[in-house]
Amino acid sequence: MVVFSDPEIASVGIVASKDDPRYIVTKMPNAINYRAIAYNKPYGWTKIVADRISRRIVGFHMIGPWASEIVNTASIAIRKGGLTLDELKEWVFSHPVFTELFIDAVELASGSNVYLPKR
Repeated sequence: MVVFSDPEIASVGIVASKDDPRYIVTKMPNAINYRAIAYNKPYGWTKIVADRISRRIVGFHMIGPWASEIVNTASIAIRKGGLTLDELKEWVFSHPVFTELFIDAVELASGSNVYLPKR
């Protein structure tokens, strides 16, 4: 699902809250992305939903620049049997690009986080 608004909204897969024990749910602010900063669009967020047991990605939701493009990457990851967080962490994107938000959110979901303070 894509809404071509400003900011764009995109979603694929399962919607879940952080309180749902079945899922790992993380939300990454888009303001950490260097391309978003360079384009003066550091707003919105990128959310990953993964099955807690299998660690397979089952949902992706985003509000922000180029969400309509990034959702395609998440859709492939979900459609291919739900790639695991560890498999997705191995993907490499050029830098700086908005698509890095997908991998940054995956890394946050898997417990690796280089951008946000530990809580």
